[in-house]
Amino acid sequence: MEVDGEVTMHYATTGVGDPVVVIGDDGRPTRFDLLRDWFRLVTPDWRQLGDEAAADFITSLGLGPVRLLGWGGGARAALNLAMRRPEVIEQVAIIGPLPACEDMPCRTRLAELAVLPVPLLVLQGDADALDVAHAAALARMAPGGRLAVLPGPSRGLAAAKPELVDLILLDFFQTA
Repeated sequence: MEVDGEVTMHYATTGVGDPVVVIGDDGRPTRFDLLRDWFRLVTPDWRQLGDEAAADFITSLGLGPVRLLGWGGGARAALNLAMRRPEVIEQVAIIGPLPACEDMPCRTRLAELAVLPVPLLVLQGDADALDVAHAAALARMAPGGRLAVLPGPSRGLAAAKPELVDLILLDFFQTA
């Protein structure tokens, strides 16, 4: 698909129902077997696109507002998109959120989540370098924020515990 008449964006889609736009580190589809029984998962390859192109992708397919799921670097992209273009986002779920912020621009950016007008779910592994307290603070910064802490590292969490991750995501996304 062409976005803004300039960039060709490839994407995969699977499942049925309302759309969930999935943003991963590598742009490849990830298996969310239970989730795709309830929702249509749309996985764009937007490794080199900014927030505006991502929002244009959503609107050009007639998808918005959408549920958004990001992990790893995709978590950062999902949060940025929700903060800058909340009109195209209904809910945001992130797996393995960002590292702790020590610099002022990062803290300012996280403070913007306090006015994020969409619900946020943070899924965090308890074996990560990132403190679970930081993930909890991140979840509390958004209205309707939720935190789910699972055993093990966040990286690969969806592959290691697919049924549990799917159930948590399904519960969150069905509350829209």
